[in-house]
Formats: sequence, C-alpha cells, structure tokens
Amino acid sequence: MLPLDHPLWATLSCHNITGSEFAAILSEYYVGNIPAGEDLQEDLLQCICGGDVYDSSFAAAPHLVELARKCEPSTAAALLGFAGYAMGQVAIDEALEIAPPLAEFFPEACKQGLETARRILDAIEEGTPEREQLQVAMFVFAGDLEGFKSLLAEIDAREQERIEQWIELENAKPKAIKTHWQTDDGGSWTFNG
Repeated sequence: MLPLDHPLWATLSCHNITGSEFAAILSEYYVGNIPAGEDLQEDLLQCICGGDVYDSSFAAAPHLVELARKCEPSTAAALLGFAGYAMGQVAIDEALEIAPPLAEFFPEACKQGLETARRILDAIEEGTPEREQLQVAMFVFAGDLEGFKSLLAEIDAREQERIEQWIELENAKPKAIKTHWQTDDGGSWTFNG
C-alpha cells in the first residue's frame, strides 16, 4: 500500500478535497475513528462521487480493503464496495490512468478483499445496499469484470426507474390552491396550500 504520508498523496485528486486530506481521513480510520452508515458513505464519496473515480481512489482502495478486515460486517461491506468499485473502474475504463506505484498494490488487495468479502457475506442481509456493495466488490476481486459491469448496469437501471417514479409522483401532486377571504375587520387572508 502507498504509505499515507507518501508525497504522492499531495498530487492525487478527489471529488472536493485534496489527496492529502483524504489520506488524513484514512489515517483516522486506522486509529479506530471509522464513522458508521451515512457518515462513512460521505467520507468515501470524497474520492468517488456520482460514478466518477479519482486517482486518490486507486491509492485508497488497498487501504480500504485492509481496514475492512478489522471492521464489523456492514462497515466492511461499505469499505470493500468502494474499493472494489474504484479497482473495477480502472480495469474496465481504458481512459483512466493510474500511477504505476499504485497498480502494484492491486493484486494483494484483491486477494485480501475477496477473503474478507467471503468471510462476512453471510452476515449481510440479502436485498440491502450493503449486500449489493459487497457483490460489486466480489466480482472485481475475483476478476469477473463482466459480472461487475452487468451488476452496475442492473443497479443503474433500478436507480433510473426510481428517479422516473419520483418524477411521476412529483408531477401528479395537486397544484397549490389559492384561497382568499375577507375578515370581519376589513382585512383579507391569502392561503397557498
């Protein structure tokens, strides 16, 4: 793994923080300060956001795998999911460039990631986002890039369907009703419901 104090972190990009700042977040994780649930997701979205993968993601992936080995199952699934997604994007997107020292850590990270994912799989409930993240990671760690792409397409289709349903619901809401009435003292009230 790229040491968290390595100068290369300063040159890596993230979504809205620097690579050095992301390395500092990972340092906090190593001393046991790993947030739970949405707070963890927010931290990890610093390096992967909206499907974009930044070069800090590649440096972080082996660290996320290592950290997952020491976490409870749902946190481990989130860490492995982000690591797997970053590593999978490198494998399927030829336009992504990865600094040579970062790629050398991927084979061992895949081996450890797959071992950890198999160990916690039964503890993660089927049909949950954690299980889905774990499945994404397992495809990548096992080298099944077709499975990875297929699952991502399935997830994207479900997300698109949810967005379309939300838009339909928003469009079906009744429009505000404007009511105007006079009061006994000569004033008036207007209500937009």
